[in-house]
Amino acid sequence: MTLHKPVLPVDLVMKVESALRAAGVESSLSRQAQGELEALREAYTAELPQQLAGIALAVHQLRVAPSSAALRGVVRRCAHRVAGTAGSFGYDDIGDACARIEQGVLSLAHDEGSGWREIEEAASRIAAFTSSGRAAAV
Repeated sequence: MTLHKPVLPVDLVMKVESALRAAGVESSLSRQAQGELEALREAYTAELPQQLAGIALAVHQLRVAPSSAALRGVVRRCAHRVAGTAGSFGYDDIGDACARIEQGVLSLAHDEGSGWREIEEAASRIAAFTSSGRAAAV
């Protein structure tokens, strides 16, 4: 993942987490803490498809009513929530796609064309992930 200015804080965090994993940085967590973390990961994985479906629905509704500030806010909040958590549970690509949706919604205010392109590309990545069933397999 390449970072482009302006850098969203969530993008920076995801990039650092990804680099640490790639460098083989080991966790020094106790077995109990590792077990608790695994339970959290399983719970997150179980609810991720529902969260992604919510984002897809919100994006669809925004397509129908693109001038709705309320819908823009819903899409941003839903995408932001997943963007900020997905990388922590090993879903870097999903986190990045959600961050792109969030950024795309922000871009709609000044460049509707590029904002929608960013939203559509990221939504396609999420749809491919969801249809492949990878959330259950990771």
